[in-house]
Amino acid sequence: MDNKINFTGIKNIASAEFARQGFHPTKNISLVLTDDFHGKDLQEFKTVLSKVKGDSSVYKNEEYPSVINLECLREGGNQGWLSLNGTILEENDANLPVFSYLAKLTRRIMNMPDKEMVVNNDYKNYAANDILIHGTDFGDSYEQLIKDGVVDKMFDRDNVRDGAKSLNNSIQKIMNKYFGIKE
Repeated sequence: MDNKINFTGIKNIASAEFARQGFHPTKNISLVLTDDFHGKDLQEFKTVLSKVKGDSSVYKNEEYPSVINLECLREGGNQGWLSLNGTILEENDANLPVFSYLAKLTRRIMNMPDKEMVVNNDYKNYAANDILIHGTDFGDSYEQLIKDGVVDKMFDRDNVRDGAKSLNNSIQKIMNKYFGIKE
């Protein structure tokens, strides 16, 4: 067991570029939130979701409640939608706290020092198989992805920061469009 200590409440951050059927390639981020003596990141996420009017449970990862999978789905042009744990985050007043939280989270990841980007090797090499991309289980091919270095690249700190930056830019564009701000 890998017993690295994480002081941020965010761990096992990975980023990949892929395309869902019918959409253009995009970056995604997968991460695990925790509560520790330096912060209550998981509790903060739950609190933000509780502010959503209606059924906020659609944005929760029921199987892995501490995991966030975030991706921007793009069609032609600049049209984009943000997906949180496999559900498109509707652009409305009720979801503004979630958009704000995710923008803050991605900025935080972009600026996170290397020493705080903790990856548990047991998580990376075994558990992440069906967690990294929402709705995707790599199955037996995950072992080959490890051997080929693909999994290490997904957890690479610079790759993660690039993914966070890409998603933060997408969130900003979505919010600018929502508020009628021309770019």
